[in-house]
Amino acid sequence: MVDRRRPRRRRSDGYDGRESSALSRLQVPVAAACMCGQEQARASSEERPASPRRDALATIIAVLLAVLVFATAVAVDPRAEAAFYAPKRFISLGGAALLSIILLAGASGARSPAASGHRLRGSGGALIWLLLVGVTGALISVALSPRRILAMDSLRAGALIALMLPIGASRALDHPRGALWVWALTAAGLLNGAAFALQRHGMFPLLDAQAIAGRAGTGGFAGNEGQLAAELALTTLLVLGHASARRNRMARIALAIVGACLAAFLLACASLTATLAVATGGAVFIAVRFGRRAALPVAVFALLAMVVATAVFAPLRTRAEEAAQAIRSGDWNRATTSRLAPWAAAAALVAQRPLVGFGPGTFGSEYVGARLQAELFLHKRLLIPKITATFDSAHNEYLQAAAELGLVTTAAVVAAIALLVAGLARGCVRSELCRAHDVALLLPAIIAGLVLALAWFPLRQPAACMTLLLVCGRAGRLVAPRLLPAGGVNRGLRVGLAALLALAFLPELDRYRAERKLYAGTTAVRSALLAERSGARSRELLALGRQTPAAVGPHLPGNPGPLLTAGAALLAARDPAAALEIYGHALAEGERAETVLNLGRAYAMLDHRPEALAAFVRAVWVNPELLADCPAAARPLVSMEIYRLTALLEQGRLKSPPPLPLHTGAAVARPRREQSSDSRGQ
Repeated sequence: MVDRRRPRRRRSDGYDGRESSALSRLQVPVAAACMCGQEQARASSEERPASPRRDALATIIAVLLAVLVFATAVAVDPRAEAAFYAPKRFISLGGAALLSIILLAGASGARSPAASGHRLRGSGGALIWLLLVGVTGALISVALSPRRILAMDSLRAGALIALMLPIGASRALDHPRGALWVWALTAAGLLNGAAFALQRHGMFPLLDAQAIAGRAGTGGFAGNEGQLAAELALTTLLVLGHASARRNRMARIALAIVGACLAAFLLACASLTATLAVATGGAVFIAVRFGRRAALPVAVFALLAMVVATAVFAPLRTRAEEAAQAIRSGDWNRATTSRLAPWAAAAALVAQRPLVGFGPGTFGSEYVGARLQAELFLHKRLLIPKITATFDSAHNEYLQAAAELGLVTTAAVVAAIALLVAGLARGCVRSELCRAHDVALLLPAIIAGLVLALAWFPLRQPAACMTLLLVCGRAGRLVAPRLLPAGGVNRGLRVGLAALLALAFLPELDRYRAERKLYAGTTAVRSALLAERSGARSRELLALGRQTPAAVGPHLPGNPGPLLTAGAALLAARDPAAALEIYGHALAEGERAETVLNLGRAYAMLDHRPEALAAFVRAVWVNPELLADCPAAARPLVSMEIYRLTALLEQGRLKSPPPLPLHTGAAVARPRREQSSDSRGQ
């Protein structure tokens, strides 16, 4: 036993017992911390000589990870329907599977060396249980989902991208080249920022796809300004953390300049959420580096940073003025840039299935119905002043997780993240972390991700999701090192896991080919509509309309694009009955205002006026912007009905939203058409 009455011995590093309290206040110099980490690494290398094979494998993984991070951030495919999202998803999922297979190949039966540097004493057992609860809850949610095919596909993709957690926690990234992915992310951020700046001045028109959805089309290679801002926020904080760990003055200055450029691009994106995330992460960084005494300066710094940024950058100032004006007028929906609609819809979905949710990836399909029910509850319209009135994401990761996976699974995931944050903070307070810059690098990025998740969807963006998972993996490496196996993995198990990963990725090949086929079909329909109509052209459109869903649809679950393309082709080919059947299937996949509008056009071509009017009213109720696309003869009737229903809603007397037409299939439409032709013949 230890004699507690013995006098406290003087530490070998020059600090006595009284100075240890200063250590607990985070006043350990980074230089001393790095020396401590080097001493431990030297001792570890003396005990276990480095293996050339292991060093080569770590170098390969570090280089491949850097290439993967860079490619995911900047990949664009103009020949894919989802020109920005499709290639990023394909690269990120494929890269995660490939890196995991390489790690499995290098997991020999020999005992692996311990990680360099001191590691925190974390709650590994609690993390394991929380992860098990989360995985079990996700599986139950998929099994009970009303959209099981879509939920299974989303779970498969989520499992592949989640491999970034063990990749980030792997010992391969303890290699000196393990931080290459951060520099690749920085290079991608600078490239995206430069493209964004050129687009703002009309000098780099990348793609017009985002402008169709109401965006300005100036998001660089990220897709739009919001996604670019989220990526820049995380990159800026990672660069700041690495700059603080450098002992070379010139290196710190160079990294500070790079961080300032990234921050300037971020502020030019005019995203209040991303700016708040960076301010919060910067405040956490100052608290980690300078201790508890910096609490007041941190608060002042965060406030001044927000004020100065808002005053200096015109786009951010304009956005802040619009938000302030909306708040003064009581229009909270406009103040949150129409986010009240998806938030209310997510809350309505949680109320319907609180324990198991609707299944991963199903929010977009359930959104419209849930939003209309929320409007009835609030006695208020939740409108979105854009061409498209559909949200595929709740713009709040916590609400969306609760709606899709249930409250229990969401609570387990949030608790696991809280354990990571608490473990890093506890390590700072108790001075258990020898390399203090690790916390200064990881904790601000995690906190910024938590802030971004309040009003954005970083886990639905491949680049931001990959960054956050890698950071959380490194944090888990510090907080709970025992989660990693100390020994090797059986060869048979390695082969089985590698084969399972390859099989899980194979559907992505068909999905990506389907994205390109859908783009070709959509482009052909648009070209045909602009060309001079002829009998041959009508037959070509009809053939395309019949082929597109069968060739593309099974590989894009939950995506109404193939059905909408086919429906447009059939309408142009003057076959409204077949188009009616197509739109019925599209509504079964998930209601969208554009689908209902085209449904009304099909009914109008069949001369089913009551059903057509009902469809037009429903479409305009979901999205008032579509009133101009209704037939001219129907617009006055639709406007009057919308006005009447709005008055009833505000008075609390509206019991249900305007219904969809009763018959949405060709089985009813065709007999009516045949009956009308028979009567004309008589």
